Amino acid sequence: MKPNTLSISRGQRGATLIEVLVAVLILSVGLLGVAALQAVSLNNNNNAYFRTQAVNLNYEFMDRIRALRLMMLETGMPSELLLDWQEEAGEILPGGTVNIAQNGDIFTVEVSWVDDRTIEAGSDPDNDARRVAFATTSLI
Repeated sequence: MKPNTLSISRGQRGATLIEVLVAVLILSVGLLGVAALQAVSLNNNNNAYFRTQAVNLNYEFMDRIRALRLMMLETGMPSELLLDWQEEAGEILPGGTVNIAQNGDIFTVEVSWVDDRTIEAGSDPDNDARRVAFATTSLI
């Protein structure tokens, strides 16, 4: 009697290898999808960070205006103070700027920055379409 051996027909030879290759292909496509999802997540997280910093700067500048209420209402915004605030916004945000408008006792503080997610090769770095802004208006 012959020992019990696994008999494989000629048509089935190499089928296991093909199944493994297909499984590896599916796994690699899935891993590429996870990597792309991670890259998008990091980009959105960076954008959320800049928005948070802009909101914090905006409220901080508005609080400073409230603290200097009498001086602001009598003489307006001192240019050296605005330059200091511009510098502070530029250090925290990419291309950060601060614009302050006064209409009587109503102040508007706008903090803007460059959204670097839209940078393309050869594009104009000063393009206003890439700027994101957050503004607050308050009665002082």
